[in-house]
Amino acid sequence: AKISKYEQALESYQQALARAPRQLEIIIQLAILYYNHGARALSSMIELPEEEFQQTGQIGIEQANQDLQQSVVYW
Repeated sequence: AKISKYEQALESYQQALARAPRQLEIIIQLAILYYNHGARALSSMIELPEEEFQQTGQIGIEQANQDLQQSVVYW
């Protein structure tokens, strides 16, 4: 399976954070990555047709919420 750019970035930042847990720039970039991923997911759901949103919207909202909550952990 192909790894998305988001997953690649997430893995890179997590590895960097494991090596340098107090490096502020890594922490900030990780928070931004999670926030942007969650915000993009919510934004894309706005454009879904109503029927599709009814079928998949709750799952998408939950996933986006997890990303947004994770971003707060790093702030």
